[in-house]
Amino acid sequence: MTTIELEGPIIKSTSNRGTVLKINAHDIKIGMEDGTVTTVPRTEMSAPEFNVDDVVEIYKDGREYILRPITTPATHTRKRPTYEYNKNFFVWFGAFFFGWLAIDRFMRGQIAIGILKIFIGPYTLFIWDLIDWLIAMSKAYGSSYADRSTLTFDKDGNYLR
Repeated sequence: MTTIELEGPIIKSTSNRGTVLKINAHDIKIGMEDGTVTTVPRTEMSAPEFNVDDVVEIYKDGREYILRPITTPATHTRKRPTYEYNKNFFVWFGAFFFGWLAIDRFMRGQIAIGILKIFIGPYTLFIWDLIDWLIAMSKAYGSSYADRSTLTFDKDGNYLR
């Protein structure tokens, strides 16, 4: 393994491969394979847009930093599971009509909370169902999803917008 010495604010690293840790308006922080953190100023960088968790190779050409994405089968096909439903179907069928059976929670992938909601619902006079329906209404028809016809949830059942 060769040692690559990069000038400027970059820490010496035994590898030029790393993972994007943080992106802000001024720089990109990259966690190198050897455990060091490299800071690349965005003003001195030649690269396409990156996302957090992208694997990249970093090079320096004079004053300019060059970041090259590395596409491997593991990183290329990795996608977070999401749940997407028509917002009218979710709000009225899942939350309003069958919220007392926790259908809205099951649709979001929150199975344990759904089972808990079924057992606790009668003891709370189904207030939980009303609150879930009001939240679904405000999300679906409010500014978060006003321009879309679907509601999208992440793998934990949280609204993505």
